[in-house]
Amino acid sequence: MPKYQTRTVKGKLYDKGNGGVLLNDHTSVTYPDFELLTETFKGAGVNGEIDLPTYGQFGAMAIEVAHNGLSKETIATFAMKTQHLEHRWASQVLNSETGASEIVGKKVIFKGAPKKLGIGSIEPNKAEEASTSFELLYFKYIIGNDAVIELDKLNDVFKVNGVDYSAAIRDVL
Repeated sequence: MPKYQTRTVKGKLYDKGNGGVLLNDHTSVTYPDFELLTETFKGAGVNGEIDLPTYGQFGAMAIEVAHNGLSKETIATFAMKTQHLEHRWASQVLNSETGASEIVGKKVIFKGAPKKLGIGSIEPNKAEEASTSFELLYFKYIIGNDAVIELDKLNDVFKVNGVDYSAAIRDVL
């Protein structure tokens, strides 16, 4: 049954490292691109150059969280330790067979080192704007009950739809 995502309905962000505290002040979460490290090679038998990705090796990745002001709970995520957060949201999807809209639960679990705390600007009669940024160490994207992508940079795991593409590397080491 093909489905097409149409929009995010609503989401919540939880600080799992502090007992699952709800971070009510977040307004958006921007996830990084998954970009493999590459090396360009050329030589005999190659017509030109090939910028070949290195198997399972990713560049630096940051997650940015925008906030409508900063609460004590959100500032706690800037403590100098690995932070463990969980972002859940409801996506409205269109069932292409029936034309009906349906709700699908999605979730990202991530762990990261705090990189930046943006206090933001304060202006009369305006919403407060602030931000936090984390260097990604662990990432798991779940649609419904299915983990579709998982990256654990410290434990050499990279899975897409349940297939661990780093297993072959771990096996030879």
